[in-house]
Amino acid sequence: MQKYIDKYIIFLRKSFKHAWISLPLIIASLATSVYLYWHIPSTFLPQWDEGNIVVDLVMPTEITREESQSEFEQIGEIISSLKEVEGWTMRIGTGLGGLNKPINQGDFLVTLSPHHKRTTFEVIDELRAKIEDKIPNNILFPSISKQKVSPSHAMA
Repeated sequence: MQKYIDKYIIFLRKSFKHAWISLPLIIASLATSVYLYWHIPSTFLPQWDEGNIVVDLVMPTEITREESQSEFEQIGEIISSLKEVEGWTMRIGTGLGGLNKPINQGDFLVTLSPHHKRTTFEVIDELRAKIEDKIPNNILFPSISKQKVSPSHAMA
């Protein structure tokens, strides 16, 4: 351990003798950091597309359970109308994030067929447009599921 301490002391002494170089090194480091911040993507991972979608929905707070059920069923029909969809499940008043949610909140777990032609992202875009067109008073958060989901609602 002592040999590392001695090498560190030698390094520090040389650094203090050449202290004038510290400022350019600091400026270069900051400039490199700023450049990399603006030019490296925010994530190094590719877009995830395993054919599973989670559609989180928030309806108006004054909605009744029956109205919520009806609107969620309409959304289920929209989801079923997409040819890429293999199956889906619906949950109202619960979700992936917790068990106690109000009746105006819920989600759909959508599984796309294994050999769907469009990407999951294209299906999400169409799904969002169709739901917002038919049921405009909700807040929709479709996203790619990061886990494999098995459909329990078989398509007819």
